[in-house]
Parts: sequence; C-alpha cells; structure tokens
Amino acid sequence: MVARPHPIFALPVRALFAITTGAELFLNLNLLYSKSFSPDEIAALLRNDGDALAELQVLEGRCA
Repeated sequence: MVARPHPIFALPVRALFAITTGAELFLNLNLLYSKSFSPDEIAALLRNDGDALAELQVLEGRCA
C-alpha cells in the first residue's frame, strides 16, 4: 500500500528504452516476480523490433 500519492508518468516502453540507453532497468523491483533489463538486452529489443530472443545464443545446452 502506498502511504502517499506518487506522480504517474506514462509513455511507450520503446520511448523509455530509447531515453534510458545504457542504463539497467527493473520492472516490479523488490517483488516476488521482477525483471531486470540489462543495457545489452534493451539494445537487442530496440534493434530486433521487440524480439529479445533474436539475440539468444545457446552454448553447450545452456543459454548464454
């Protein structure tokens, strides 16, 4: 529960990724189901029209 109101700013995720180039971003930080986006992952998402799996490499049966 939020103790006091917080300002809300909405923008498309592509715009967020573009203006935060080089930063590591977190979705739902400190919750059970959270996601971090590394600068390389964000760059791959922007390059491949949102398809991060286009950059996935498998080495020795593991994701690299």
